[in-house]
Amino acid sequence: MLIGAALTLALSAHAGTVSITFVGTPTGVNDGADYVLPYQLSINGILTDATCYDIFDSVKVGQSWTANSLTLSQAAATGQFSESAHSLTRYKEVGFLSQQATNSAQNQIDLQHDIWNVFSAGTYTVTSGMQHYLDLLATPAYDNFDFGKVLFLEDVSWRGRAQAFVIDPPTASPEPGTIVLMGAGALLIGIGRIRRQKRK
Repeated sequence: MLIGAALTLALSAHAGTVSITFVGTPTGVNDGADYVLPYQLSINGILTDATCYDIFDSVKVGQSWTANSLTLSQAAATGQFSESAHSLTRYKEVGFLSQQATNSAQNQIDLQHDIWNVFSAGTYTVTSGMQHYLDLLATPAYDNFDFGKVLFLEDVSWRGRAQAFVIDPPTASPEPGTIVLMGAGALLIGIGRIRRQKRK
């Protein structure tokens, strides 16, 4: 939890870059052509759930890249879809929809198709399941949503670009290797303090 909070502060303070590795899709749900949300990314060594909102680009398991970490206002002003009409509204829709719950494989597909339709309107014909999530955009839950808790991760490269993802950093948890490294670091700091105290 502490590491998730640290990642939140580090990413949300301002636009910066982060190192990302695509880990995969933990549920393995496929819509017949593509795997859908949720996805898992390793962001600066921290395993994080993510939602893809970019149907135009692709990634492979194990692929790594550098991404800009953008707040809502930064994404709307300078993100890869910032030149779209109503970019602020569209990034808001992505951020809000990315936080909605799913309880079945079909829900995952419906929600993912809604999100991919935001910047690629008409790619998927709206079904009743998709409409359920779209209806939430007209509720107080959307009006009162805290957009400060989502970050948009977009590849810094304009060529061979990796897909764009939105994350909720507080849910991040460290990978096992990161936990071992942190533990070793804490142990070394402790040993150093004990040695200094003995010298006094």
